[in-house]
Amino acid sequence: MGFPLPHGFFAFFAFLLLATSTLGNQIQFYQKSEHFGVAITSTEDAGNADFLVQLSAPISYGWAALGTGDKMDKSLMFILYPSRHEDDVVLSVRSTGGHDTPDPVSGINATLLSSTVEAGIMTATIQWHQSTGHKYHTIDVARSKQAWIWAVGPQNEAVEDAGSVDAGIEQHSHYGVFFADMPAAQNDEPTLPKIAGTSSLHAKGQPEYYHGLVYAHATLLGAAFVLVFPLGVIALRWNWPFAFKGHWILQAVASVAAYLGAILAIVLSVVGIEYSDFTEGHQILGLIVVGLVSLQLLLGYLHHQQYKKQGRRSVSSYFHIGLGRVLIYAGMVNAVLGALLSDETGAAAAVGAVAAVLAAAMEFMAFRHRRRIRGLDVVASKSSSDIALNSRS
Repeated sequence: MGFPLPHGFFAFFAFLLLATSTLGNQIQFYQKSEHFGVAITSTEDAGNADFLVQLSAPISYGWAALGTGDKMDKSLMFILYPSRHEDDVVLSVRSTGGHDTPDPVSGINATLLSSTVEAGIMTATIQWHQSTGHKYHTIDVARSKQAWIWAVGPQNEAVEDAGSVDAGIEQHSHYGVFFADMPAAQNDEPTLPKIAGTSSLHAKGQPEYYHGLVYAHATLLGAAFVLVFPLGVIALRWNWPFAFKGHWILQAVASVAAYLGAILAIVLSVVGIEYSDFTEGHQILGLIVVGLVSLQLLLGYLHHQQYKKQGRRSVSSYFHIGLGRVLIYAGMVNAVLGALLSDETGAAAAVGAVAAVLAAAMEFMAFRHRRRIRGLDVVASKSSSDIALNSRS
């Protein structure tokens, strides 16, 4: 069965012109487990980008969607679902804040050029002109790792009021992120994309376990440098019998967490596609900081051994204290950078606030400790003077 007449005379006229184009450059992403496919071509003129997109998915999912960026928040989403007609679909352009159900948006220059429903598969070709300055995630046609999101609805759940662009949709059953080499989709003239086969071309999907690894990485290293390491320093300065024991236990726990978090960071960078080049400041600073934790542990051991023998601080003691402070503050800063790298500004603000409180507590305890030591030195000095005076009397 061929393409039916698309909606609107101008869309039909544009489709006829495009249909005469020869097959050109395109990218294709295909998720085999859900039989979800997308093919994209693009053209650019005077900074304006035009995209032709073909989407395909089983109608058993109720709806299917492609979105800009790597998350739902501020993504521009092109959602398809079968209409009341047997062989037609509806295109609904939507967006959302956070992870709420997306709502239809207006003012987007997107047109459904053609659509079919055949053998249980809905397929649609969309033309979209990306305007500059809109509030949604934009697509960079020169980016070799451009993020897109995709999703399909729940199985065997038909969309209510399917003839409307603001029809209610249920939460997705499957979703993911893929990264596309957008220059590979660039053409001099508008060219119709076509999903061919079940392989991806110039596109690679993010592994499903990626987000779980991100949360584990952030939890381990955030807890280590923002909470446990500072608490270990505060515990040492607290005037209680188990101060040293509390210090080394907390620092050992934080060090293990830091090493595990660093291992996860390397895994994320290798499998995560977007940051596999290891060029982000967050990655570089993180590896340096965690690498120096080993030196910090060695200095702490040397300090303890020499203090037991000499009863006073040594050179290794001062290096241990100074390096420890630098590493904790650098780790705090890097935790904020990591949240910002994920566009989690709220989390970055929360991490920064907790870090600031504990940093202030660390400095206060260090200040109080120095005053107490100076006080003891003064008392010792006075006692020595009294002994000397008495000895001369």
